[in-house]
Amino acid sequence: FLLDGELPRYMRFKHHSLLDTLDSDVLYALILAVRGKKKVLLETEQSAERVPFIPCRFYFGTQTGRQYVIGFDPVKNRPRKFRIDRIRSVDVSDGPAVSVDLGRLSEYESHLWNISDGRYQNADGPLIPKHFEMTVSVLPHEGFILRRLEREKKQGTLERVDETHWKFSVDVYDPVEMMPWIRTFTGRITGLSCADEPDVIDRFRTNLHDLAEQYGVTDI
Repeated sequence: FLLDGELPRYMRFKHHSLLDTLDSDVLYALILAVRGKKKVLLETEQSAERVPFIPCRFYFGTQTGRQYVIGFDPVKNRPRKFRIDRIRSVDVSDGPAVSVDLGRLSEYESHLWNISDGRYQNADGPLIPKHFEMTVSVLPHEGFILRRLEREKKQGTLERVDETHWKFSVDVYDPVEMMPWIRTFTGRITGLSCADEPDVIDRFRTNLHDLAEQYGVTDI
Protein backbone atom coordinates (compact mmCIF):
# COMPACT_ATOMS: atom_id res chain seq x y z
CA PHE A 1 0.00 0.00 0.00
CA LEU A 2 2.74 2.47 0.97
CA LEU A 3 4.58 1.82 -2.29
CA ASP A 4 1.50 2.45 -4.43
CA GLY A 5 2.71 5.04 -6.92
CA GLU A 6 -0.80 6.09 -7.88
CA LEU A 7 -1.23 8.11 -4.67
CA PRO A 8 -0.03 11.73 -4.59
CA ARG A 9 3.08 12.18 -2.49
CA TYR A 10 1.23 14.24 0.12
CA MET A 11 -1.39 11.49 0.64
CA ARG A 12 0.07 8.87 2.95
CA PHE A 13 -1.29 7.05 5.99
CA LYS A 14 0.97 6.65 8.98
CA HIS A 15 -1.43 4.03 10.35
CA HIS A 16 -3.81 2.31 7.99
CA SER A 17 -5.19 -0.70 9.81
CA LEU A 18 -7.88 -2.34 7.72
CA LEU A 19 -9.90 -3.28 10.80
CA ASP A 20 -13.22 -3.84 9.08
CA THR A 21 -12.08 -5.65 5.95
CA LEU A 22 -13.54 -8.98 7.08
CA ASP A 23 -16.96 -7.34 7.55
CA SER A 24 -17.07 -5.67 4.14
CA ASP A 25 -19.36 -8.28 2.58
CA VAL A 26 -21.81 -7.95 5.47
CA LEU A 27 -21.73 -4.15 5.31
CA TYR A 28 -22.19 -4.18 1.53
CA ALA A 29 -25.25 -6.44 1.78
CA LEU A 30 -26.76 -4.17 4.44
CA ILE A 31 -26.12 -1.08 2.30
CA LEU A 32 -27.93 -2.73 -0.62
CA ALA A 33 -30.83 -3.54 1.71
CA VAL A 34 -31.02 0.07 2.94
CA ARG A 35 -30.91 1.40 -0.61
CA GLY A 36 -33.66 -0.97 -1.74
CA LYS A 37 -35.66 -0.63 1.51
CA LYS A 38 -35.54 -4.39 1.94
CA LYS A 39 -36.00 -6.60 4.94
CA VAL A 40 -33.12 -8.97 5.78
CA LEU A 41 -32.49 -12.10 7.78
CA LEU A 42 -29.35 -11.93 9.92
CA GLU A 43 -27.28 -14.79 11.19
CA THR A 44 -25.54 -13.52 14.32
CA GLU A 45 -23.17 -14.85 16.97
CA GLN A 46 -25.84 -14.45 19.65
CA SER A 47 -28.73 -16.25 17.97
CA ALA A 48 -28.98 -19.78 16.61
CA GLU A 49 -31.89 -18.69 14.41
CA ARG A 50 -31.84 -16.07 11.70
CA VAL A 51 -33.17 -12.73 12.90
CA PRO A 52 -35.55 -10.58 10.80
CA PHE A 53 -34.44 -6.96 10.61
CA ILE A 54 -35.01 -3.78 8.58
CA PRO A 55 -31.69 -1.87 8.35
CA CYS A 56 -31.86 1.92 8.11
CA ARG A 57 -28.68 3.69 9.25
CA PHE A 58 -25.06 3.02 10.13
CA TYR A 59 -22.91 4.21 13.02
CA PHE A 60 -19.11 4.14 12.97
CA GLY A 61 -17.14 4.51 16.20
CA THR A 62 -14.31 7.02 15.83
CA GLN A 63 -12.49 5.65 18.90
CA THR A 64 -13.12 1.91 18.75
CA GLY A 65 -13.57 1.51 14.99
CA ARG A 66 -16.67 -0.58 15.59
CA GLN A 67 -19.49 -0.47 13.09
CA TYR A 68 -23.19 -0.72 13.91
CA VAL A 69 -26.40 -0.89 11.93
CA ILE A 70 -29.60 0.59 13.34
CA GLY A 71 -33.08 -0.20 12.11
CA PHE A 72 -36.32 -1.90 13.13
CA ASP A 73 -37.27 -5.26 14.54
CA PRO A 74 -40.34 -6.07 12.38
CA VAL A 75 -41.59 -8.67 14.87
CA LYS A 76 -41.55 -6.46 17.98
CA ASN A 77 -42.03 -3.27 15.94
CA ARG A 78 -39.30 -1.37 17.74
CA PRO A 79 -35.85 0.08 16.96
CA ARG A 80 -32.94 -2.30 17.22
CA LYS A 81 -29.21 -2.30 16.53
CA PHE A 82 -26.49 -4.83 15.73
CA ARG A 83 -22.72 -4.70 15.83
CA ILE A 84 -21.65 -5.53 12.32
CA ASP A 85 -18.65 -7.65 13.30
CA ARG A 86 -21.07 -9.96 15.16
CA ILE A 87 -23.17 -10.58 12.06
CA ARG A 88 -22.10 -13.72 10.24
CA SER A 89 -24.29 -13.43 7.15
CA VAL A 90 -27.04 -11.31 5.61
CA ASP A 91 -29.86 -12.68 3.47
CA VAL A 92 -31.56 -9.79 1.65
CA SER A 93 -35.24 -10.37 0.88
CA ASP A 94 -36.30 -10.26 -2.76
CA GLY A 95 -39.79 -9.15 -1.70
CA PRO A 96 -41.28 -5.67 -2.12
CA ALA A 97 -39.81 -2.60 -0.47
CA VAL A 98 -40.88 -1.99 3.12
CA SER A 99 -41.71 1.36 4.69
CA VAL A 100 -40.30 2.49 8.03
CA ASP A 101 -41.09 5.36 10.37
CA LEU A 102 -37.87 7.39 10.19
CA GLY A 103 -39.31 9.94 12.60
CA ARG A 104 -39.62 7.23 15.22
CA LEU A 105 -36.07 6.15 14.48
CA SER A 106 -34.83 9.73 14.91
CA GLU A 107 -36.62 9.91 18.26
CA TYR A 108 -34.82 6.73 19.28
CA GLU A 109 -31.47 8.17 18.20
CA SER A 110 -32.12 11.39 20.12
CA HIS A 111 -31.74 9.44 23.38
CA LEU A 112 -28.49 7.69 22.45
CA TRP A 113 -25.31 9.11 23.94
CA ASN A 114 -23.05 6.76 22.00
CA ILE A 115 -24.68 3.55 20.82
CA SER A 116 -26.08 1.75 23.86
CA ASP A 117 -29.77 1.80 24.66
CA GLY A 118 -29.20 0.17 28.02
CA ARG A 119 -30.39 -3.04 29.59
CA TYR A 120 -33.70 -2.97 27.69
CA GLN A 121 -32.25 -3.69 24.25
CA ASN A 122 -33.43 -7.32 24.11
CA ALA A 123 -36.40 -6.98 26.43
CA ASP A 124 -40.04 -6.89 25.40
CA GLY A 125 -40.78 -3.71 27.33
CA PRO A 126 -40.52 -0.17 25.97
CA LEU A 127 -37.23 1.68 25.70
CA ILE A 128 -37.24 4.19 28.55
CA PRO A 129 -34.74 7.09 28.66
CA LYS A 130 -33.26 8.09 32.01
CA HIS A 131 -33.16 11.72 33.12
CA PHE A 132 -29.65 12.78 34.14
CA GLU A 133 -28.51 16.12 35.58
CA MET A 134 -25.07 17.53 36.34
CA THR A 135 -24.42 20.90 37.98
CA VAL A 136 -20.95 22.38 37.60
CA SER A 137 -19.20 25.41 39.03
CA VAL A 138 -18.14 27.96 36.41
CA LEU A 139 -16.62 31.27 37.45
CA PRO A 140 -17.44 34.42 35.43
CA HIS A 141 -14.05 34.42 33.69
CA GLU A 142 -14.26 30.72 32.75
CA GLY A 143 -16.25 30.97 29.57
CA PHE A 144 -14.09 28.26 28.05
CA ILE A 145 -15.82 25.72 30.32
CA LEU A 146 -19.23 26.72 28.97
CA ARG A 147 -17.95 26.57 25.41
CA ARG A 148 -16.61 23.11 26.08
CA LEU A 149 -19.93 21.95 27.54
CA GLU A 150 -21.82 23.26 24.53
CA ARG A 151 -19.33 21.76 22.09
CA GLU A 152 -19.00 18.32 23.64
CA LYS A 153 -22.54 17.52 24.77
CA LYS A 154 -24.14 15.24 22.23
CA GLN A 155 -27.68 15.66 23.53
CA GLY A 156 -29.39 17.65 26.24
CA THR A 157 -29.59 21.26 27.38
CA LEU A 158 -27.45 23.66 29.39
CA GLU A 159 -29.03 26.28 31.66
CA ARG A 160 -27.76 28.81 34.15
CA VAL A 161 -28.54 28.20 37.83
CA ASP A 162 -26.87 31.26 39.35
CA GLU A 163 -23.80 33.46 38.85
CA THR A 164 -21.35 30.58 39.24
CA HIS A 165 -23.32 27.40 38.46
CA TRP A 166 -24.70 25.79 35.29
CA LYS A 167 -26.85 22.69 34.96
CA PHE A 168 -26.61 20.15 32.16
CA SER A 169 -29.73 18.00 31.68
CA VAL A 170 -30.25 15.09 29.30
CA ASP A 171 -32.52 12.09 28.74
CA VAL A 172 -30.54 9.07 27.56
CA TYR A 173 -31.13 5.33 27.49
CA ASP A 174 -27.78 4.46 29.06
CA PRO A 175 -26.27 7.09 31.41
CA VAL A 176 -23.28 4.80 32.04
CA GLU A 177 -21.95 5.75 28.60
CA MET A 178 -21.63 9.35 29.79
CA MET A 179 -19.40 8.59 32.76
CA PRO A 180 -16.00 8.95 31.03
CA TRP A 181 -17.06 12.44 29.89
CA ILE A 182 -18.65 13.35 33.22
CA ARG A 183 -15.45 12.41 35.07
CA THR A 184 -13.51 15.04 33.12
CA PHE A 185 -15.40 17.68 35.14
CA THR A 186 -14.27 16.27 38.49
CA GLY A 187 -13.47 19.19 40.80
CA ARG A 188 -16.20 21.33 39.24
CA ILE A 189 -19.18 19.04 39.81
CA THR A 190 -21.44 20.29 42.62
CA GLY A 191 -24.41 18.05 41.90
CA LEU A 192 -25.27 14.81 40.11
CA SER A 193 -28.66 13.14 39.90
CA CYS A 194 -30.24 10.28 38.01
CA ALA A 195 -33.42 9.29 39.83
CA ASP A 196 -34.30 6.70 37.19
CA GLU A 197 -31.02 4.83 37.66
CA PRO A 198 -29.37 5.92 40.95
CA ASP A 199 -26.71 3.21 40.81
CA VAL A 200 -25.01 5.27 38.09
CA ILE A 201 -24.33 8.03 40.63
CA ASP A 202 -23.29 5.47 43.24
CA ARG A 203 -20.78 4.05 40.78
CA PHE A 204 -19.36 7.51 40.11
CA ARG A 205 -18.92 8.18 43.83
CA THR A 206 -17.39 4.76 44.44
CA ASN A 207 -14.87 5.30 41.65
CA LEU A 208 -14.01 8.72 43.03
CA HIS A 209 -13.46 7.39 46.56
CA ASP A 210 -11.38 4.49 45.24
CA LEU A 211 -9.20 6.94 43.34
CA ALA A 212 -8.82 9.18 46.41
CA GLU A 213 -7.84 6.19 48.52
CA GLN A 214 -5.27 5.12 45.95
CA TYR A 215 -3.60 8.55 46.09
CA GLY A 216 -4.04 9.05 49.84
CA VAL A 217 -6.54 11.92 49.55
CA THR A 218 -8.92 12.23 52.48
CA ASP A 219 -10.75 15.58 51.99
CA ILE A 220 -13.24 14.80 49.23
